[in-house]
Amino acid sequence: MKGLRAICALGICTVLASCATQPKPEMTQLQIRNLQTKTYDTSNNKMVMKSVLNTLQDLGFSVTNADADLGLIEAKRDKDVEDKTQAFFATLFAGAQARYKKEEKVVATVNVSPFGKRTKIRASFSDKVLNNNGDVMSVHDITDAKTYQKFFQEVQKGLFLQEQKVE
Repeated sequence: MKGLRAICALGICTVLASCATQPKPEMTQLQIRNLQTKTYDTSNNKMVMKSVLNTLQDLGFSVTNADADLGLIEAKRDKDVEDKTQAFFATLFAGAQARYKKEEKVVATVNVSPFGKRTKIRASFSDKVLNNNGDVMSVHDITDAKTYQKFFQEVQKGLFLQEQKVE
């Protein structure tokens, strides 16, 4: 009987281990920079900055800083991520010392700069999670290609609309 249990336990462990996802390989700084950078066929930096501002606002960001001379735009988006069940059980077991995810802050930093007869944008997004006490639980750079592709596609649409004088 013990042998059967051992075989079953070994089988379950093997199945669970095969289901585990492999961690994504780390990206090099060059790969990250390539992901974060896009060049547009216009030398009108002001128009590109306006498109970036509009895009960030359309994506739910609040612009916190914009400097046209530096080509710098900073924005943030806050989201309540509290899981009521997690908060309940954390409070049940830890009382006033309970800590659980409360808020997520995504910060965007965008640099718009001339690049010959073109304009280059470099955008970076980072994610910060705070607990119910306002303490930082985690911070990480967002390196998901889809995030940047969506952002740059929206900027491109904004540029098209501005060139067509549609707002």
